[in-house]
Amino acid sequence: DEDSGVAVARALGAIGHPTSVTVLQNALGSQLAGVRAQAAASLRDLRAPRGTKVAASTAALLPLVADADAHVRRQAIITIGFVGQSGGDVTGAITALSSTATGDPSATVRKAAAWALGELKDGAARAALMQAQANDSDPLVRSIASAALANLR
Repeated sequence: DEDSGVAVARALGAIGHPTSVTVLQNALGSQLAGVRAQAAASLRDLRAPRGTKVAASTAALLPLVADADAHVRRQAIITIGFVGQSGGDVTGAITALSSTATGDPSATVRKAAAWALGELKDGAARAALMQAQANDSDPLVRSIASAALANLR
């Protein structure tokens, strides 16, 4: 059931062992929205031995940016922001997050997308962030987009 799946994903993140990456990435494909959201959030909690990085694959998180559930979208986007460049090629992430920052129906998701674009520090996000800064109906989205623009290369 969903509660059990959420509890397992939360526990794997709390334990923080790097071998949990594969299990959590597999859980991103769950039929249960709560499990998908918690798996994405738990990927942020994983730790690695000193001198190494444990990172979720950005590619594994990208399908969730278009998830039907806003909470799942938000958690995946925040994790992409935390994973950043260490998660692999960010070209697909920039494209997906740019579209989300300017067109998602949820202001909470648009805020997360604007923040994550700033964390990725890639100039390819500039146009979307400028559009969000100038045109978004939510003042917090505009503010976050403005701060994110300052992070770009």
